[in-house]
Amino acid sequence: MLTISNFDEYYQIFEEKNFVLSAIDFFKTIGHTLTCKPYLIADDIRYCIYFDLDFNHVFTQQEIESFSYISQLSLLFQLDDSVFDVSTQRSIEYYAIELSVSRSDRSNIAYIIHNSFARESTNNTVILFRNDSECMLSISYGKGEYGNKIYLSDWINADSDVSYIEKIIAYNLSFSSSASFLSDFIYYSAREYYIYKISKEYIYNQILNLDFFKIDYRLDRDALNKFIEDILYSHIKFYGEDYIEVDEYDDNINNNNHEALELDILELELELELESDGKSEIDDFEEFGESDNDSSEDDTDVNQVNIDDIDDYILNDPIELIKWLENHNS
Repeated sequence: MLTISNFDEYYQIFEEKNFVLSAIDFFKTIGHTLTCKPYLIADDIRYCIYFDLDFNHVFTQQEIESFSYISQLSLLFQLDDSVFDVSTQRSIEYYAIELSVSRSDRSNIAYIIHNSFARESTNNTVILFRNDSECMLSISYGKGEYGNKIYLSDWINADSDVSYIEKIIAYNLSFSSSASFLSDFIYYSAREYYIYKISKEYIYNQILNLDFFKIDYRLDRDALNKFIEDILYSHIKFYGEDYIEVDEYDDNINNNNHEALELDILELELELELESDGKSEIDDFEEFGESDNDSSEDDTDVNQVNIDDIDDYILNDPIELIKWLENHNS
């Protein structure tokens, strides 16, 4: 059984001048291959991409420009579909690509390159990128509704936690099919925002756990909106220039989540208002430690709302619901 027990067993991928050879040693060390020699090493990067790799070479201008940042390129090896228990007719090709690019552009350039490779290849692809002594794994996993599905790992260096690499050792990954293998590979290596998507329910629960609902049961909406935006865009802020969206429709997804949350929050505010209006003076005294001696028992019935009295089209439209609440409370 393979183990990664110390730094010396994998540091070459960050430090050795010949990245291609160190990359295949790395994958051999973690059990993804038994070969000791790369299948193909590019002497001329463009010639390799256009001819040696047997691509259809229908590249965009942006992709062609991204190739100029490649300083080393190799097709390391291929995991044939036959090594898996169930055939899916798709093997997995492993590449090593060294980039010479600024830190601010590294993830974007890597993504563009992998997207072009994934589109041109009939197989799934795994690319180990290196840039300025830091490495990143990039894995393609089939085709999605909006294009290739590509999952990036964090950039790691010689000082990164060894446990990151221990998770992707071959015996941790399923060999039931190439799809299962890649699914496990992605789960252990991809950036958190690919694996743990921020859901409306998660944000809603976070809101309920904080003090946005005060004694008067009304919302500080500016603070709430900022709180929601901080959660929705937390990964963008964390990764900065290294952030790559899951797909080009992420902003629309976030906007839809925000709108749906607005409706849910308005409904919750209405429920809380109903609860607060239905309290007795004794309940108010017990909860808040004081009572209003000027209040009458009949005050508990003032401004009570029966949600059944609200038309469905109003409940489904946040703007109309706000207007309805304002008219009701006036």
